[in-house]
Amino acid sequence: MAYQQESTLLIKAFLLYMVVIGTFQLLFSSRILFDNRRYSSIHVGAQELSNDDFNVLLTDLRDNKFYTGSSILGFLRPTFLTRESTLLMPTDLAISMALNDSNHLNTGYASIVQFHILSRGLNFEQLELLPVGTWIPSMAPGKGVQVTSIGTSNYSLNHAKIIQPDLCPNLSNVEVTCQGIDRLLDFSSILSNVPRNPPVLAVPPSTPSAAP
Repeated sequence: MAYQQESTLLIKAFLLYMVVIGTFQLLFSSRILFDNRRYSSIHVGAQELSNDDFNVLLTDLRDNKFYTGSSILGFLRPTFLTRESTLLMPTDLAISMALNDSNHLNTGYASIVQFHILSRGLNFEQLELLPVGTWIPSMAPGKGVQVTSIGTSNYSLNHAKIIQPDLCPNLSNVEVTCQGIDRLLDFSSILSNVPRNPPVLAVPPSTPSAAP
């Protein structure tokens, strides 16, 4: 029994290692894009995360078992991940499955990462205040996500379900939130484009204060 358990753990560790290494190989050329491109989609007045805050982000993700996403961010260190932003983080399984999906490989990895960072810092409670159809801009120019369903247990953006809300509690002081989602967002989805008849989120909604 102990041998079987040890073998299972080794297999899981090996699979995770292969996912991370495969992702790094596919993303390596994209790192150059992060280092040399200016991104016009960064919201005005946004400040880059300090090294300390960035390390806290990676730790929070690892503590919640989002190992692959944490490793990718640590490798790329995207400069457009700023204060007052929301990171939509797919699970390790979702990233692994996407690597085998040619539909996700048609878009540059720099754009994919940008697309998963919203240019507003919204915790889950604030997200729940938004009506279905609200469009939230991402760091990818001209792209964003729509609220496609609401409810604590069924909340989704572009049909990606939030399965672990508020993964980064230690970054609330810089208004950075992380929402764990069950799939990679589809960059080519019609939901990603600015809708003709929004609501488009302009400012984060206020969280209702408790009654005295």
